[in-house]
Amino acid sequence: MSNSSELKRVPVIGEGMTLGVIGAGVMGQTLIRGMIASGVVPKDRIWAGDKHAGASAKAAEAQGVPVETDFHLRVSTADIILICVKPGDAPGVLATLRNAEFGFFGVVV
Repeated sequence: MSNSSELKRVPVIGEGMTLGVIGAGVMGQTLIRGMIASGVVPKDRIWAGDKHAGASAKAAEAQGVPVETDFHLRVSTADIILICVKPGDAPGVLATLRNAEFGFFGVVV
């Protein structure tokens, strides 16, 4: 049996795909940091969105990825979107995804 340091890191997104994280608070940043640190998502293929400008700026600086308040233009470029918002904010996020015409083949988690 091999230990974890010997395991090959398998990307969670395919070559050329991008991952969006909507909600750049504690949960969203924790997932971003973990995915980048573990090597399962390259830093250049992940972005985030948050409704608060202050949170967006802090998250962008802390994680080194683009984080925007006006993320609806990026939605169509994502292959996978993780929704990391409070339950009360979910209907607005889902409306944004619908209005941005998130691709049929995209995955929302």
